[in-house]
Amino acid sequence: MSLRGDRSLVQNRLDIVEENFRALDEIQAEGKAAYDKQVRNFLAAKHALLEATEAALDVGNHLIAANGFRRPANYADIFRVLAEAGVLPDALAGNLESMARFRNLLVHQYAAVDRGRVWAIVTGERKDILRFFESVLASMGG
Repeated sequence: MSLRGDRSLVQNRLDIVEENFRALDEIQAEGKAAYDKQVRNFLAAKHALLEATEAALDVGNHLIAANGFRRPANYADIFRVLAEAGVLPDALAGNLESMARFRNLLVHQYAAVDRGRVWAIVTGERKDILRFFESVLASMGG
């Protein structure tokens, strides 16, 4: 598939993700004990995950509009639309749908965010956002 879209917009959002992930790498390198002890690390991790997820959502919305795919029902559905179009594997789309729902939690129910859940995403699940960008760039021909 040759995906239409603004490659510079995609690269700009990927740059934002990579910057946020460098901060998350530092938090992860300090270890779980430091993360649990310092509220600053928890707050920084939440913000970095929020920005990275927003960047992926921005790109997803852009690609849906640029390619005339069906309109998503909500943020999580953005990744389902891209899977239906063959841009993302189903399993990755499912993982990203979970990230979009987590983004909603960060924005709308921030008092209910679990520290352990944030740590789990910092130490593993966030990699799905990079896989998203890899899939998009591959579908754009590069």
